[in-house]
Amino acid sequence: MKFYLIIIILFASCAFDEDKNIGDIVKQEVEVGPDQTAHDVQVSFIDSNFTKAILKANRSEIYENEKETWLKGNVEVTFFSRKSGSRVSFLTCDSSLIEDAPNDMFAYGNVHVVADSSGTTLDSQFLEFNEKKSKLYSDQYVKIENPYEILEGIGFESDLDLNNYRIYKVKGVKKKDG
Repeated sequence: MKFYLIIIILFASCAFDEDKNIGDIVKQEVEVGPDQTAHDVQVSFIDSNFTKAILKANRSEIYENEKETWLKGNVEVTFFSRKSGSRVSFLTCDSSLIEDAPNDMFAYGNVHVVADSSGTTLDSQFLEFNEKKSKLYSDQYVKIENPYEILEGIGFESDLDLNNYRIYKVKGVKKKDG
């Protein structure tokens, strides 16, 4: 009789622990949603009465604990010159992550940048904007087209107007006619 009682207690405790583990697993698999969402968003980034950039997106998701904001759908960013106040470049992408503390932005999917002054364009699947340095970076494939040539490669850094850029691993250069 004692033997059966011990077996029943063991099975009962195993079942209790099993239920507890399943509950923990279910809690871990539940996705935490955003703290705030908004549609048809427009945000201006201003520093001392100077508008550095204007950002637009179909949807915004703010995650307070992570200190980040996701922008999804038809993301557009217009960058402005501190000296003249005029538009310097225009970026579009599928989605973007903004880290709130440094205001760095990461653009994902069909990233396209047009520089107004030079007519230079950049295409990639990923691009980082470092707000403090006011520079663009990518560690992925990039294609840069200016009035004279088309350059392709892996890894990139540039100023916002795509005048001073560097491709780390050049994969191809094609001169344009004319």
